[in-house]
Amino acid sequence: MLAVIRLRGMIKVRKETEDTLRMLGLKKVNTLSVLKDDPRIIGMIRKVEDFVTWGTLSEEIMQTLG
Repeated sequence: MLAVIRLRGMIKVRKETEDTLRMLGLKKVNTLSVLKDDPRIIGMIRKVEDFVTWGTLSEEIMQTLG
C-alpha cells in the first residue's frame, strides 16, 4: 500500500494536474490517500510529484490508521 499526502494548493495549477490530484482523492492540502501499489497509480503520483509526498506503508502503520 502507498500513502500519498498533498502538500500544495490549487493556485496556478494546470487542469491536467488538478484532474490527476482529484483522481488520487487529494482534493485539499494535507489530505492523505491510501492507495494500492500499482504501476498506474505510481505513474499518476509521478505526474503530480511536485504537489505531493508519498511512500509505502508497513502493516504496523496500516493497523494504526484503522
